[in-house]
Amino acid sequence: MRFMLAHLEKIRRAKLKNEAETLRRCLASCAEVDTYVESQISNIDNHAEGNGTIEFLVSMPR
Repeated sequence: MRFMLAHLEKIRRAKLKNEAETLRRCLASCAEVDTYVESQISNIDNHAEGNGTIEFLVSMPR
């Protein structure tokens, strides 16, 4: 019985390690996608002034 419980525990640990590695890979992939998307975005902000002049702040992709 003790051998069987130890074997089950070993299987559970292996499964958790596998799931942890899968999660690490997914997070790394998401971080890469986020970095790429951030590099492709341009932000345009309207900074209106009270004197009728409109200024735009534009950031371009790196």
